[in-house]
Amino acid sequence: FNIRVGATENSAVLVWQSGKPGETCTQFFQSSGDAGATWSEPQLMMEDLPGCAQANEFVAGLAASPGGLLYLLTNIQSQIFLSAWNGSQWNEPQAQPILSGFEEPEIYSQVAFDCHRATLSGERLYIVGCDQGGGGDIWVTSRDVKSTTFQFSPPVWSQPAPIIGAGLEVEAVELVATGNDLIHAFFNQRQDPAIYYTRWDGARWSRITSVLQLPEGEAGWPAIAAGPGNELLLIARSSKGSLYFSRANSSDAVTASGWSTPTRLPIAHDGKVGPADVAWDAAGTVHIAYSVPVNDERGVYLVQSKDQGTTWSGPLQVFDGAAAGFDFVGSPSLLALGNGLMHVIWKQQSVQVDGVSQPVSLYYARSEDAGHTFSEAEPVVGAPVAWREIVADGQGNLHQLWQQPDMMTTLWDTVSFEGGRSWQAAQRLPAEGGAAAAIVDPVGRLHLVSVGLGSLGHWLWDGSRWQAEAPLRWSLASQSDGPVELVAAAVNMDGKMIVVLGEPTGAGDVAETLLLFAIRTLELPPGQTAIQETPTPSPPSPTREATPTTPPPKRSPTPSATGDSGSARLQSPTDRIIASDPMIQFAMALLPVALLLLTVLGLVALRAVRVKSR
Repeated sequence: FNIRVGATENSAVLVWQSGKPGETCTQFFQSSGDAGATWSEPQLMMEDLPGCAQANEFVAGLAASPGGLLYLLTNIQSQIFLSAWNGSQWNEPQAQPILSGFEEPEIYSQVAFDCHRATLSGERLYIVGCDQGGGGDIWVTSRDVKSTTFQFSPPVWSQPAPIIGAGLEVEAVELVATGNDLIHAFFNQRQDPAIYYTRWDGARWSRITSVLQLPEGEAGWPAIAAGPGNELLLIARSSKGSLYFSRANSSDAVTASGWSTPTRLPIAHDGKVGPADVAWDAAGTVHIAYSVPVNDERGVYLVQSKDQGTTWSGPLQVFDGAAAGFDFVGSPSLLALGNGLMHVIWKQQSVQVDGVSQPVSLYYARSEDAGHTFSEAEPVVGAPVAWREIVADGQGNLHQLWQQPDMMTTLWDTVSFEGGRSWQAAQRLPAEGGAAAAIVDPVGRLHLVSVGLGSLGHWLWDGSRWQAEAPLRWSLASQSDGPVELVAAAVNMDGKMIVVLGEPTGAGDVAETLLLFAIRTLELPPGQTAIQETPTPSPPSPTREATPTTPPPKRSPTPSATGDSGSARLQSPTDRIIASDPMIQFAMALLPVALLLLTVLGLVALRAVRVKSR
């Protein structure tokens, strides 16, 4: 309802509302730049205004005045707003309080200004209307509408666009950024033995390439890590329960020949493992965490390589699922930091009568000696968990993030400022109800995105709390087939955030997924270009009851400056006091002077004693 069309030269705009007139509604628009021959997809407009518009009226200039803007007057709850269209976007609506009412200048009575009619004359907008109060007079007012009085900020997000035109049977997609400004995407397909790859170079996506072909079984969810020298390490689980890995330099990853031949991981649990996660720490060690879901050896395990996958250690048991009484051990998420700190989370699952495993709870363990020993497993959430992730921000603070299947419109985050030894109370974030992803930008700031029907929520961690960022909204046409089921995100060194969305385009056995992407540019603090790690000092042993011997470092809302090594060094509490207290700095500056004076006084006193003794 409330359908309106406005045009100026070859630019046309169609505006309408959907919902219940007089109650709740949403306003949309479509635009054409070729006099109506082709139209954009529908987009939301005026999302932040207080209610449903009762009326919209377009005002255009005369045909003899080309190059002007197209104007829209909107009446919402007796408030009038003026918007301008420049041929590609709307400006922010501006309130026009005089069009709702004003004081009569001669007898000081109130005029209820209504029944408006508007026209343009040159660069001036005239509105004539009537007093619907007691006066009954006709009034006219005008204002300047030069193009310079309207600001058109570029959209924060680009509208989602296909990575490729055709749909694929995608099961999972992962993104990772490298230091040469590339963003790499990996995905697998249903009943397909290959892992596929494409990369974004700042302008376009490369051709999709099969970079890992399993010799047996279908390829499962890919796990990706970026290491020193922009190296990429890819881990894929086959449906036969084995892990395969391949590696490439990011500059050569666009071709299949740039990847090493897939190698089967030589582990004792070969043929029994579930999905894995991989991390590459600052020392150059590759860590792979995996689960053995069932049978007597069920649990979480860790293997390591110090030579980029040429040789591997034997499996270390992180968690004994049989001893803990787990029916089924879910796949782990792994985080490896500097100074030997490692963190693992995994789900406890139960096997139902139909043989399908269901999540029960979420568990956590940490290592403070580079994975040689782990703390006793401790529960994080005593309820079923769908999506979960563990990540560290630029100050070294840990975040455990999760979503519960019965509360999909809520994301949860619990933070540790002490390296995982203690955790804050969980915080709730309003989610869009679908898939979520957490990423860290090049200066160490933590971002969280959550996708829903036609929208993507975005939050930024400011060091103590989450703050909402500009969301992404897209057209009705792209949500016709179903909600977005997959989301992945990454940020390159220039601050370009790429979000990849997987949208179903069919149903049943032939269901396909269209991979879309959207971009926004983050404002990175100047002079900082590297993700920073601030490891927490390790206690003597990684026991569950261990407590820090010193107070946790003071939290800062922005990352500290990096040194030559590219990672910040943790200051001791004493260093922080000296660095921040001006009185102590003054005292430290006077200390050498005081010592010199004491020395001189001592010599004078000693000479006086000698003279007296003579």
